[in-house]
Amino acid sequence: MNKQQQESIIKYRALLEEHHDWPSKYMFKFICPVAKIEQARELFKTFRPSERESRKGNYISITFVIEAKSSQEIIDIYIQAQEVEGLLKL
Repeated sequence: MNKQQQESIIKYRALLEEHHDWPSKYMFKFICPVAKIEQARELFKTFRPSERESRKGNYISITFVIEAKSSQEIIDIYIQAQEVEGLLKL
């Protein structure tokens, strides 16, 4: 992880801490290229996400809610999500 990514994580953690009391419900939303959906499904399977295909069928939106114990739990999921090429967080 480079310095810019580390700084971004520090800022995001501070923002999460400012706006949430832990434990807290947190909603994740991603947009995934259809070609990478199986990889995303495998990554997020324990969260039982809902999916919705885009109008043209090129992308699938993925949504799930967790009861996060800390800001680090949320950050860890976003870091894992970076493994899926083309996955966009919303």
